[in-house]
Amino acid sequence: MNSLGHIPEGVVLDQPMANALLYMAICEGLLDDDPTIGDGFVRKLLSNHPPEQVVSDALEQLILGGKVFVPFWLPSRWNGELLERQTVVPIESPAESEFIEVPQMPADLVLGMLRSRDAHWSHAELADQYQAFRKAYSDWEAISAGKSYDGLEIRMALRGIWPIEEKDYTAEQISAWQTVQEEYRQLRPVMDCVEAYRRVITTSIQFSALSALPVIGPHSLSLETPSASEGLERRALLRVTCKALRRVPIGNTLRETIHLAASPEAQGLRIKLTSWTERLRQGEFEPAAIILPEVEKARKSLATAKTLFRVGEYSTWVGVPVAIAGAFLTGPVGIGIGVTVSVIGGLALTGQKVIERFNQWAMYAQE
Repeated sequence: MNSLGHIPEGVVLDQPMANALLYMAICEGLLDDDPTIGDGFVRKLLSNHPPEQVVSDALEQLILGGKVFVPFWLPSRWNGELLERQTVVPIESPAESEFIEVPQMPADLVLGMLRSRDAHWSHAELADQYQAFRKAYSDWEAISAGKSYDGLEIRMALRGIWPIEEKDYTAEQISAWQTVQEEYRQLRPVMDCVEAYRRVITTSIQFSALSALPVIGPHSLSLETPSASEGLERRALLRVTCKALRRVPIGNTLRETIHLAASPEAQGLRIKLTSWTERLRQGEFEPAAIILPEVEKARKSLATAKTLFRVGEYSTWVGVPVAIAGAFLTGPVGIGIGVTVSVIGGLALTGQKVIERFNQWAMYAQE
């Protein structure tokens, strides 16, 4: 642990973003495109063109993490540069019993995860569906007479060979149970999001990595789990920084984005994001108030570095011939001038490199 706190190495992707990244990798020749791989997994993947927003989100997360962890099933025998370089790291998913508990999920997070899965619900629809499920289950409990909901599910599955009699479950109880089942089916996409959320967060905690989860609404959304909240904060900071630097945070292709993510400038930016995230969590400032002064300071420093580069380049060019000429002059004066000018040039070039090293993050995505 350094003075900046934990600098995450990697980000855990939600399934739609992971699939978008894998889709791009296949299209760009970074993964084997044999459609039979994984009993048709690759074929199914290629048949579902990911939305542009999900692709953009996935590439942005790669920049934030440097590499990505995928806690969802992937074929074990799948070759390609993306996996060999461990840009994408498949993770053996923990058992569901090992997932962290989720006391609640913000509606904006649920709706964001649903939308990335091509289920476009509104806040009202989500609330109505949840209330309908709660009412149906409450109605079942009111007439269940203490009988097991799961027990009836087993009996319903076996009713062909073990008929249900009135003394076991009344028609009214069966009807109430079926209503709960139907409401649960309607709510199933939400439950799938809850399961995916728990899987992502559990893995991110296990590997001390960021978690990538789509959210509808303000980026400052507060989440119960720090890992999820931190991912959102860094993403917001990345966008503000790139806007201030007048840079695009991702490449045009997956290859370009991988190159950007592996650059020293990206690593420097990730360190900066760690520092800014801690300041943001302490309630110090708004993101723009933290970033903009540092961007301006870095710009001025880099402008100075360019000046030093020109001075160093010029002094070295002048100094070398003078130093050589000094050897043919009488006395030490000529030699002294040549050496002095060369040293000044060397110091200028050294100063330029020091400035650039300390402000490397501000050179991110700079051509």
